Amino acid sequence: MSKDEHSESGESSELARSEEVHVLPKNNLWLCLPALLLVTFLGSLDSTIVSVSLNTISKDLNSSSQSAYSWVGTIYLLTCTVVGPVTGKMTDIMGMKPMLYSGIALFVLSSGLCGASVSMKQLIAFRGLQGLGRGMMRVSTQIIISNIITLQNRGLVNSLVGLVHSLSNAIGPLIGGAIAEHTSWSWCFWINLPTSAIAFTMLFFFLNVSQPPHASFKEKFNSFDYLGLILIVGGAVCVLLGFSLASSLSWQHAATISLLIIGWLLLITFGIWEIKAEKKGVSVMVPPRLFKSITPTAILIGCAAHSLAFYISGFYLPLYFQYAKMSTPTFAGLHVIPFAFGSSFASILYGYLLAKFKRYRPIIWFCWIFFLVGNALVINLDAKSSLAKQIVYLLVMAVGNGGLFSTPLTALQACMTLKQTNTSTSSFTFVRDLAGTMGISLGGVIMHTEAVKRLSKIDGGQRFADMSEIASLKEADISENLRMSVQQAYSKAISTNYIFTSCVIAVGFLASLSIKKYTLDVKNIKEGEEEEDGEEKGDGNKKGFRKEEDEGKGEIHLPATTASSDTTLVKTKDMENQKPKQHL
Repeated sequence: MSKDEHSESGESSELARSEEVHVLPKNNLWLCLPALLLVTFLGSLDSTIVSVSLNTISKDLNSSSQSAYSWVGTIYLLTCTVVGPVTGKMTDIMGMKPMLYSGIALFVLSSGLCGASVSMKQLIAFRGLQGLGRGMMRVSTQIIISNIITLQNRGLVNSLVGLVHSLSNAIGPLIGGAIAEHTSWSWCFWINLPTSAIAFTMLFFFLNVSQPPHASFKEKFNSFDYLGLILIVGGAVCVLLGFSLASSLSWQHAATISLLIIGWLLLITFGIWEIKAEKKGVSVMVPPRLFKSITPTAILIGCAAHSLAFYISGFYLPLYFQYAKMSTPTFAGLHVIPFAFGSSFASILYGYLLAKFKRYRPIIWFCWIFFLVGNALVINLDAKSSLAKQIVYLLVMAVGNGGLFSTPLTALQACMTLKQTNTSTSSFTFVRDLAGTMGISLGGVIMHTEAVKRLSKIDGGQRFADMSEIASLKEADISENLRMSVQQAYSKAISTNYIFTSCVIAVGFLASLSIKKYTLDVKNIKEGEEEEDGEEKGDGNKKGFRKEEDEGKGEIHLPATTASSDTTLVKTKDMENQKPKQHL
């Protein structure tokens, strides 16, 4: 093997890429894309709409437990996370649409049950089911987008997904606050029912996707990565439970330490197993290239860093305005609009720039820098900060945040083969959700620990360490000095979260410096069409090779192998005479 055929991480063998063509199913994108974005919006909205309503929900369900408060958000993201890799692999077996439809149905059913809950235990259980539905919807939607949209335009479409995420973070707290104040909190969940029905109907009648490979269910299930499934689900559950128990028990508790150690060992074992399983012909859950090459590894590290920081910001930023500024839930939602809408518009701008110039690295680096600066500025917010300062700081953070949703995903898909699109996309989503769930748990632990420490130093402030008491601080019969001291204690406690996220963001930025540049030019044909005759088949530039293009290093053309079916491919005539290589 020549030097040019080595991967950028210096492994002895380069991941071969096939001379493949992406076949686009026939779709009316003006109908399909809005429906897919609506599905994305519903899942994202449900992550934030509850945050500003938790005080009302806890009071109505007679629960003042800090652990129960955190579990409402944590269980949702936990189940959403663990179902992601399974969904990605099951799309290869069952197909994309059946998995999407099943996810929507489960999401609708569990939303109705959440709204009808009469105890916190019931709500937490039904939120777990709701997370399963949301995870299936989220991964299926991302995979379908990669199937019906060309890689060249995927950055722009993925920016719309980022826009939807940001918009949901803008109006989620606003809607949740308004519902909590003016009607029953149950409508935070029941609002999903009519909108889900609209999305399901549009997708059922208008969406077309590539079909899974023609093989019997026995063949598919015999090659399924069962051990990998057990390892990744078991590891994720243990890690997330460990972080959650840390908020109700302590970091030093035996159960917390045991779960974290077991969880990380299982996840490390999973990575080792996936590398070995591929050599044994097992249809692996995650492409080993994600662990073995520097570019996908750096992208996933950045994905984890951004998700952890973003979820802490999205979940606990409204609490700053409620606890430190004594805003109502509705006004707390209004205060986060600069961050949410700023992220939305930035996401669209970056998507346009990516589609036009086909350069993702400058966008990623620029966004990391602004996200870091914005988080560092937010550290300085306290109970006395002016509205102008709040808006400016949140806008700076938004400029960086907006481009880190979708641009890294496009970069990841650019450095993977078409065959690996489904599993690499679900892996990206898994890492994002895992880190996000950890972020909410860590944010709760950091804020509560710091608040208790500061309130213990205030005469009469200890009572407000109870989450149910802080809601009545504004009307409490206490001195103004005590009220302001409690507000300052909570503002400083929340600021500690942003000290932590600033460090995490710095790690993400450093990792992004290792990302290499790959072409976004892959040949596409519409379903039912054929490749043009007479075209030179051996030209990697024309035929959709994914090549590394690093300044000063020229272009590295990668060797060709056969490809199979995570997305529909067309093989060239030169490949027809080659004996297929076993590659799962």
